Amino acid sequence: MKIYLFLSLFCLLFILACKQNDSQVSKQHEALSENLSDSAQGILYIVDQPPHLASCDSLTEKDARKYCTDQKLLSYVHDHMVYPQYASEHGIEGRVVVTFVVETDGRLSNIKALHDIGGGTGEASVKVIEGMNQDIKWVPGILADKKVRVRMNLPVTFKLTAPSPKK
Repeated sequence: MKIYLFLSLFCLLFILACKQNDSQVSKQHEALSENLSDSAQGILYIVDQPPHLASCDSLTEKDARKYCTDQKLLSYVHDHMVYPQYASEHGIEGRVVVTFVVETDGRLSNIKALHDIGGGTGEASVKVIEGMNQDIKWVPGILADKKVRVRMNLPVTFKLTAPSPKK
């Protein structure tokens, strides 16, 4: 009797372990498929000259253009972001990561939140990045002297500030 109980318990654990492993393999397959999808669509991650803001184009050094673009992006997000009311009321803080593609004509596409902390923060971040299409001109990435589509990821930090004490 003990052997049958042991064998049935062993079989049950084995089946559960296999199902969990299948789930992990499925998640890895989805991540790989997304990367293959980018590749199939001609979307790159590494290029000779990364995309940058047109307002930083006069800078000739790659590092200076990157710094300029980073600073102007930070300023744009700061100036246009509205902390979602639900997130504010519920003390939701953290980092949202938004991904987007800089197209060969400088437009932004495929904008979505890769990592969302909830409370409307992901949607707010995507909305701000979508607004860049009207407000900011991008210079596309370059690979082998050709304009190419480049995927970029932008972390957006949500941090509540404590109210200042009354005097």
